[in-house]
Amino acid sequence: MAEATRVHGPRGFRLEGVAATYDTSGAEALCGVSLTIEPGEFVAVVGPNGAGKSTLLQLLAGLVEPSRGTVTLDGVALRDHRRRDLARRIAWLPQRLEPAFDITVADLVALGRTAHRSLWGGDDDADRRAIDGALAATDTTEFRGRLVQELSGGERQRVALAMSLAQAPEVLLLDEPTTHLDPAHAQGLLDVVARKHLDEGLTVVAVFHDLNLAALAAGRVVVINDGLVVADGPPALALAPSVLAQTFGPVMHTVTHPVVGVAQVLPARAPQSVLPLEISR
Repeated sequence: MAEATRVHGPRGFRLEGVAATYDTSGAEALCGVSLTIEPGEFVAVVGPNGAGKSTLLQLLAGLVEPSRGTVTLDGVALRDHRRRDLARRIAWLPQRLEPAFDITVADLVALGRTAHRSLWGGDDDADRRAIDGALAATDTTEFRGRLVQELSGGERQRVALAMSLAQAPEVLLLDEPTTHLDPAHAQGLLDVVARKHLDEGLTVVAVFHDLNLAALAAGRVVVINDGLVVADGPPALALAPSVLAQTFGPVMHTVTHPVVGVAQVLPARAPQSVLPLEISR
């Protein structure tokens, strides 16, 4: 494939009227999505299960082709970029890391350098610095000699992030990155991503199951429901009560975080099996 020609004009991702289908049923996971993601943005994507969130990430990564519409990066159709160039620029962190064979943490993180190596060369000084820096940033240096299969789910997720960071990408795509982490490690992982975003201009697009983490992590929240974008903006706008009611039903209540002042979401009521608590006078 010929190298994609860069054009002068808008940089970043552009999705125009994009639809994508599920492989098995042919049903549309996304149906007419238009989005712009500028370089250096941190965008959280939220929505109910099956809304099309992960499919959106796969489109941005070039892992699936739209059934209609266009996906471009820097004004060039994503499919026209060389795969090696995309592998250098875009890193993908899946929901769960499951290596198909025994591999040490250091060797797995080193795989993040694959697109930067020559066809016949091994690790050079730049590769080793990137690997060591990624392990240090994710607090996983102590695991480097252990097998990935020996680690807990949360530890594996941090190692997976280290592999993505070793890639030195311009864009980091995260699919529910905190699913297997306790609150402290979830905060720590997002802190690492936020530092890369703020200090190095890393573009981040992250799917979140937790609406509150999405609002705390990102300055922009995109809400997807039934394959459509139903809200797009700062957390206070995207997670407004009317949007929550449309997307999740009348079961959520929006409040303001007492410390950082961003929108947060609470259940509108306790489960029916829980009796109201008496407040002692």
